Amino acid sequence: MPEIRQLNPRLNGEGRYCLNDIHKAAGGENRHRPQFWLDVTSTQELLNALEKDGIPAFYTKCGRTGVTFGILKVVYAYASWIQSNLQHLGSGCFRTSGDPWFCGG
Repeated sequence: MPEIRQLNPRLNGEGRYCLNDIHKAAGGENRHRPQFWLDVTSTQELLNALEKDGIPAFYTKCGRTGVTFGILKVVYAYASWIQSNLQHLGSGCFRTSGDPWFCGG
């Protein structure tokens, strides 16, 4: 698993991070694709809670070249679903530097 600073995900125009880039950097296993994570009940509960609070949490472009973007809280939840220590590294780095993808160095 790469360090969080190596992920370097794309940002969309609303400042959301590309979950597909996180997926690819984390090894790209088919079972960890964003679309499968979005189908998990706990994921739906998180997204519904964020949306209820007025936070546009994620955006998915469907189709052959589909892509999913999410706010930082969504990125951490997705990364945790893939591998728990990735989420831990990311949130710790963000709290330390203010830059979610910088882990010192």
